[in-house]
Amino acid sequence: MRQLRRGHRQGPDWIADERVRTALAIDELGEMHDFGAWRSLPVRPHDDGLPVVGGALRVPGNVTPAAEFNIYADPHAAHVVLHAGWPLRLVPLDATKQAQFQREQVRALASGGHPVTRLIDQMVTYYLDVFGGPRGLTSFTMHDPLCLAAAIRPDLLTWQSAYVDVELQGALTLGQTVAYFDRLEDIDPALEGTHRSNIQAALGVESEQFLALYMERIRAHFG
Repeated sequence: MRQLRRGHRQGPDWIADERVRTALAIDELGEMHDFGAWRSLPVRPHDDGLPVVGGALRVPGNVTPAAEFNIYADPHAAHVVLHAGWPLRLVPLDATKQAQFQREQVRALASGGHPVTRLIDQMVTYYLDVFGGPRGLTSFTMHDPLCLAAAIRPDLLTWQSAYVDVELQGALTLGQTVAYFDRLEDIDPALEGTHRSNIQAALGVESEQFLALYMERIRAHFG
């Protein structure tokens, strides 16, 4: 398990000391190493659902053909989170791939000259030039910002109930997120009702409204 440095304590230890015994709205961004260990702590996510970014339900993965990076990095921890009994709002590639930050939007954001917005411009430009160029990418996918937006403006996303589990043993499919949606028209009717929904899955997003919200919030703090 990774350590979140607060002295010598691991992440779940200082979370237990500093944030428990209250209802929390927490966004899980990135891999779920520490987050999976929270199941044993007296932490209760907000009733509206805990936003978690990760997975690929009806689209290909982005680290293997089957798996999305955050889940693939620690599929066992992701499995723990999905089965912790918490209300979850999963923000997978199905939604995040629709939220594309264009170069001209980044430049407009940085036009005020604030060091933070200039840094955003530099990081996105480097990503697109060095990583994206050889791969034909011309825009930056807003994975984590969209997960945060799911906490404050869930109405910007299209949600559907689903049962989602993680493949833990497949030689070619390790880390794949397998989704059973409530409407099973394309699945054997004998399976209907055998998988109770454990998440709300984001399958779409009002991308223009989301990007406008992101830029508005950044400008409000950094000019």
